[in-house]
Amino acid sequence: MKYLYLLFVLSLVSCSNFAPIYGEDKEFETFLSAIEIEEVETLENTELNHHLTKLFGASHDTKYTLKIELSDIITPLIITGQANVVKQNVTQLCYYILIDKSSGLVLLEGQIRLVGSYSSMSEPYASYTHEKYTKKSIAQTVAEELRMRLMMYFSKDHNKKE
Repeated sequence: MKYLYLLFVLSLVSCSNFAPIYGEDKEFETFLSAIEIEEVETLENTELNHHLTKLFGASHDTKYTLKIELSDIITPLIITGQANVVKQNVTQLCYYILIDKSSGLVLLEGQIRLVGSYSSMSEPYASYTHEKYTKKSIAQTVAEELRMRLMMYFSKDHNKKE
């Protein structure tokens, strides 16, 4: 009976126009690959630039410039009675501006704020590693969020032209 139900569900899905939500969309890939990411040589931006480059792809014919400024704020989250910091928060603020290269106009600007935390109770090197891993994870999430915002912008802009 289970196999019959599974066969029925699969036939329904295959007969419909079912498509995954995050399927590849070549139209957005062309828009995203036309963005030149302005490199800022800081430790915080290196990870974000790496993820954005992987997500956007590379093109020699760029139409847009994306300027990014990333800053980290580390604050103690849990402090014990002996004044030991047990857990820390990492807040990353990403300010971004998308500029049209031909006209110099600012097309889109905004900020993304994400918070992560890590344990700082263990050995000093382990705490450093946890902090770097948390920052890397947040940078990856910021890159995904920025990609989604740019895709929404280009979908709105593209729909206006049609």
